[in-house]
Amino acid sequence: MRKLMLAFIAAAFLLAGCVPPAGAAQSSVTIAGTGCAGGSLFCFSPASITIHDGDTVVWTNQTTAPHTVTRCTAAACAGSGGGTGTDASFTNGNVAAGNGNTFSHTFHGPGSYVYYCTIHGFALMHGTVTVMASPTVTTVPAPSVATPAAGSTAAAPQAVAGASGSMRSGGVSHAALPRTGVDASLWAIAALALVGTGALLALVKRRGTRVAARQYSLAQDDGLRGKRYRSDL
Repeated sequence: MRKLMLAFIAAAFLLAGCVPPAGAAQSSVTIAGTGCAGGSLFCFSPASITIHDGDTVVWTNQTTAPHTVTRCTAAACAGSGGGTGTDASFTNGNVAAGNGNTFSHTFHGPGSYVYYCTIHGFALMHGTVTVMASPTVTTVPAPSVATPAAGSTAAAPQAVAGASGSMRSGGVSHAALPRTGVDASLWAIAALALVGTGALLALVKRRGTRVAARQYSLAQDDGLRGKRYRSDL
């Protein structure tokens, strides 16, 4: 029974301390030939997007003309530079003519990235990608669980109570998990359910042992009374 309790406590700590890592996201920009501001022939839609460091942007051509996604320079973009972003690998990408053709880039470096189409010019086609720093995930190691002494029946419930308290005070910072896709409270609920199940099993075991001992004692008393009765006869 002691081993079963330790298994439940260990599983509870694992559930409380494990949070799925945040995955990189993907954002889309359409190269459009209709619905552009000011009646422009072509445009990037949306013209400005905000992503996180490590995310990918996919530009999809929905026109019959070729385009480029090129980072601005002051000379090419009417005095507007390429932004404050530190990703030097974002320079130029070609998007072939034809609906559905794409170009993608994964950004590594916070800051802004101003780009334009070299074929149709900055005045007609330009956009901005703003990259935010990725949120920092902080984890707290689960405390070790001491093995109860042999024959001890009170140690297991105390260990369960301590484990439950540790899980409520430990875990992962809420501010560090804005984009995990999984509510950390669900993991804590599952962990507490495991601990509660283990405590219930321990209680049932102890009560069953006491009932069996009482029944055995009563049977012994009945046997002694039977022997005395026969000896009296």
